[in-house]
Amino acid sequence: GSIGASTDEWIELRNMTGSSIDLTGWEIVGAGSGADSVVLSGSIPGGGFFLLSNFSSDNASSALGGAVSVDQVDTAVALTDGGDPLTLRDAADATIDATPAGAWPAGVHTSGVLEQSMSRNTTPGDGTVAGSWHTCTADGCNDTTYWDIEGNNYGTPKATNL
Repeated sequence: GSIGASTDEWIELRNMTGSSIDLTGWEIVGAGSGADSVVLSGSIPGGGFFLLSNFSSDNASSALGGAVSVDQVDTAVALTDGGDPLTLRDAADATIDATPAGAWPAGVHTSGVLEQSMSRNTTPGDGTVAGSWHTCTADGCNDTTYWDIEGNNYGTPKATNL
């Protein structure tokens, strides 16, 4: 979430290949409320990013700045603050990536005060290993490139993690 709304949540996917990836029928298990998964649609360009968010960037409940475009809005996006594994599965139900089981190894959530994203390291590594993640604390993670105002939101949606 953001300091503006606990439901202002998003997940970013990064395509590390040079070719576009069609996400039709892919899902992120553990990312949704109710059915517990969010089915994806759209594509990620080669070397690009895909942003799944509970709100569009122009929604009053979103802290994302207007320069950040959301690729898919799904109001079912609901992340457990203490963790729970997220698993990215392709249309053939093969696991493409995952977060560690149990408590998330990074990120800080202090509702209404501080929201620091859990980010993949520059060299991603195995997503199920805690050492592949870090808490976004760099000053560059907290500016109007990503957020509507500078403040207590940290993250780099639609950009390389810092």
